[in-house]
Amino acid sequence: MNIFWLFSLFILVPFLIHLFDFRKAKKFYFSSIKYISSLSTKSKNQSRLKYFLILTNRVLLFVTIIASILTFTTRDSNTNHPLAIYYDNSFSSEIGDGVEIVKRILTEVPQKGSNGYFFSNNERVALSDEVILDLLHIGTTANSMNLSNLERGDITAKEYFIISDLQQLDIEQALSLVADTANTFHFYLLDYLNSSSNVSVDSLLISPNPSDLSRLSISIRFSVFNMESGSIVVKLLQGNRQLSSVAKNVSDLDEVNFDIPIDGFGNYQVVFEGDEVAYDNIFHFTVGERKKPNIVIFNNNEDKDYIGTAYKNEELFDMHLQSLNSVDYELLKDADLIVFNGWEKLPASLMKQFPEANYLIFPSTNSNSENYQEFLKLRLKLTEGEKYEIALEEQNPLLRGIFNAKIGKGLMPSLPQVFTVKGSFEPIIRFRNGNPFLLKTNNKFFFNSALIEENTFQSNVLFLPLLYQIAFSSTHGFENSYFYPSERVSLELKYSESPIKIANNNSELIPEFNINSEEIIIEIPANIEPGIYQLLQGDSILNDIAINVPKSESIMHSPTIDELNSIFADYRNVQIHSVSSDINEFLLSSSTEVSLWKYALILVLMFIFSETMLHRYLK
Repeated sequence: MNIFWLFSLFILVPFLIHLFDFRKAKKFYFSSIKYISSLSTKSKNQSRLKYFLILTNRVLLFVTIIASILTFTTRDSNTNHPLAIYYDNSFSSEIGDGVEIVKRILTEVPQKGSNGYFFSNNERVALSDEVILDLLHIGTTANSMNLSNLERGDITAKEYFIISDLQQLDIEQALSLVADTANTFHFYLLDYLNSSSNVSVDSLLISPNPSDLSRLSISIRFSVFNMESGSIVVKLLQGNRQLSSVAKNVSDLDEVNFDIPIDGFGNYQVVFEGDEVAYDNIFHFTVGERKKPNIVIFNNNEDKDYIGTAYKNEELFDMHLQSLNSVDYELLKDADLIVFNGWEKLPASLMKQFPEANYLIFPSTNSNSENYQEFLKLRLKLTEGEKYEIALEEQNPLLRGIFNAKIGKGLMPSLPQVFTVKGSFEPIIRFRNGNPFLLKTNNKFFFNSALIEENTFQSNVLFLPLLYQIAFSSTHGFENSYFYPSERVSLELKYSESPIKIANNNSELIPEFNINSEEIIIEIPANIEPGIYQLLQGDSILNDIAINVPKSESIMHSPTIDELNSIFADYRNVQIHSVSSDINEFLLSSSTEVSLWKYALILVLMFIFSETMLHRYLK
């Protein structure tokens, strides 16, 4: 019931009692009127005054009693103040009823005569009846929440309504916004994420299949949020054609592997389906036509050329054997990988001429430590050739896809180490004693064991995949198979007046870019939608590029109400609300709740006392 009519009903009660309280006249018979003159007389006006004073007192008493049991909400009478509404419409807003809530808010704006601005992650508009009708069809975007958009100097709003799951809340940015105490900020938390489940791709690696070098292995690692059971179906598609699929229990959903032909160039999708998958269930990636590594080998092993044999596949590698007595310098300029095998001393003067090349080095059993030390920039000391088993315990990307699990002791070969190594380097494989077996320092790969027949490493299952991985990782060019918004892409192109564009059937964007002497670095726009795009320069197609939903959008976590209250504890101009599918009508009103029972109790006592005094002293 409207509170006005409630008050009217209760105020009418004492009026009705007084209006219908008619006293009937009674006759009194006296034998003599001599006693009448001794009675105290009172005027008609005095009697009427007492009547109305008691009536007023009782009306006020009723009003006060009613007010004592009510909580009033005082509203800002100036409802036409400018306001700003920010709705975080990132992909995670698909969970829950965030879209429906913001639609209800927008429909209230014309009714309240409010004006101002509407912000989302991908647009900003001034509020009007026509604009509001368009906004009722708002969708989602790949853009993340950015509160700095509300700090622009041309915004005149005094009251801000921020509706978001706050999944990617930048605390420093938020505190900078609310520091202006002349404005009021209402944060409406769409608190669905912490109780929602999701599965997303954490990483995807493409590498030669160690067991079948005519195929590529695609290893996909997943992240699972708020799920302990259930099943997921993972599919591999090329275009619209499904190539393979596998069903996995969530508890086993660590890594999924697919195989494709080594020449299976094209655009692919990983699609995963299940009851608990929220919204980011498509992952795009490309398999580009891999540039054949150009490999130059200087071999000093008189027995066998193990490395030349490993790289002899002409479909995969351009391999050239060279001698230090007759060096083709033009060939070395174009080399992706230069290999030295079995040399006591490395040709320092030759290697200094090609400092940007990638090197793969196998030492001899009696290598010169000072010579190797100068080239590798490490502290080396010759050993007595003690043998130690190699241990595959490092989670180095070079080893991904070679083995599906850690290899226990006694299952790998024991090899003699040439040097003890100290300094700054990246260990890829170690001996069991902790000394590196394979390391990388800058652009140099170094095996700390001689490649000779009695060592048998060349016949181990690890030998060929490692050499393939080193060769493929040494090629320059367009290597990444997928990207995220705001990441940078390096292209080996010379500057042209024709700008580079990112385009697909639905959109065309010109990204920001930087230029140096050898490459152009472009930055993928932050507001780009996920999908497969082409990099264009003029009429030329440079490459296909796959762009996915940012990883941070897939994380099912948001701050709680208590955490937000703690963050904004020192800001009296900030109010935190938890929003469910039901939202109060006062959302767009500047409202303050006032409890009146304490004041009403004092007034009740005053009115009772005043009526007692009226009866006692006003005769």
